[in-house]
Amino acid sequence: MESMSPQIDTQKQEVEKQKEVEKKELFARTAIYINAGGRGTRMESVFEKGDHGVTKALIDFNDKPMVQNHVNLLRELGFGNIIVGAGDHLNIK
Repeated sequence: MESMSPQIDTQKQEVEKQKEVEKKELFARTAIYINAGGRGTRMESVFEKGDHGVTKALIDFNDKPMVQNHVNLLRELGFGNIIVGAGDHLNIK
């Protein structure tokens, strides 16, 4: 029985490697949508606003806009298709 243990361990490792490859392929094909629109009017009391409010997605976090931190993390995880939707729904006619 002992002689089969290394073979079983090797098979388990191969299965885990294959799962990781499949996950990476899935992430590369998956589209991620980040909703970064709006005026951020509820943030006005906390953050300085410009002429059009302060968009939460553009608030600096670690010296980068928050949305950039999210995009960077998603890229590190292997997502290949990241869409950032930005806009002001009140200006849609």
